[in-house]
Amino acid sequence: MKKQFKNKFRNFVLETPFLNPYGFTVDRMIRNLTSWSRLLPDVIIVGNNKSASNTVFYNLIEHPQIKGSSRRENRFFDANYWRGTNWYRSYFPTKSSKIKFEKNNSKMMILDSSPTAYLHPFAAQRIKKLLPDTKLIILFRNPTDHAYSLYHHRVRMKVEEETFETCMLQDQERFEETEKKWRNDEVREYSWKDLRLSYISDGIYFNHVEKWFSLFPKENIHCIDVDELSKQPIVVLNKICNFLNLPKYTFKNYVKKNVNKEDPRKETYKPMNPDTRKKLIEFYKPHNAKLESFLNMKFNWDA
Repeated sequence: MKKQFKNKFRNFVLETPFLNPYGFTVDRMIRNLTSWSRLLPDVIIVGNNKSASNTVFYNLIEHPQIKGSSRRENRFFDANYWRGTNWYRSYFPTKSSKIKFEKNNSKMMILDSSPTAYLHPFAAQRIKKLLPDTKLIILFRNPTDHAYSLYHHRVRMKVEEETFETCMLQDQERFEETEKKWRNDEVREYSWKDLRLSYISDGIYFNHVEKWFSLFPKENIHCIDVDELSKQPIVVLNKICNFLNLPKYTFKNYVKKNVNKEDPRKETYKPMNPDTRKKLIEFYKPHNAKLESFLNMKFNWDA
């Protein structure tokens, strides 16, 4: 009980900008002071949210040559860019640890996960500027399922009060409102929950994918169908290893990861209204076809 209260109080202080605008902790102070000696990532999961990014991140760092950031989804390239590069560096291993590792082993790769970056209007340019040679992983989930999952995630967070169908009607308005806030740099990590997200527009993946391929060479981008990950997880993870020029791995401890799995607020939600689902499937069909053509991939969503 005491520990639970302590954690709640800590989170309250960290997430209250008036009390603690820089999210200060002793650990963060030490990391910031040593940021000059720390590495930047070689590979970043840049999208999409609610699309198994946790599963990919936590299983990839089981590979002996992949080391992850100490804070998953630090959101540097969208909501925390104002904090500066040293803040970002503070979450990664030290340069000396890499030197020590590579003396006795093969190369070491640093992995970051920022799945909200995919939709941000400036994230791709920011990554290109800081990490021009980094490799990117993008996960694509059935957009109908993605929209409904993201909606219920926000309902559980108690930041979404409208029905899913009402949100659909408001979608264009919500998209324009959120896009304006991103472009005006008004969004901070602690204010993310206040955004009225556009669940439907966020699933039009084609509208964003060109931006990434225009800035990074195609050999630096690896796209994954979440359905394939579900069916053949070890195969998909080893395809990522091949993409990173790393040896195959057994991933014998593979498990679907979700940081909220023990959260009592997380409840199984009811299936989507069949008529609503049918409308969304039809809506997404032409957009999915464009995505398939552009990526030269076949997605069997709602086939």
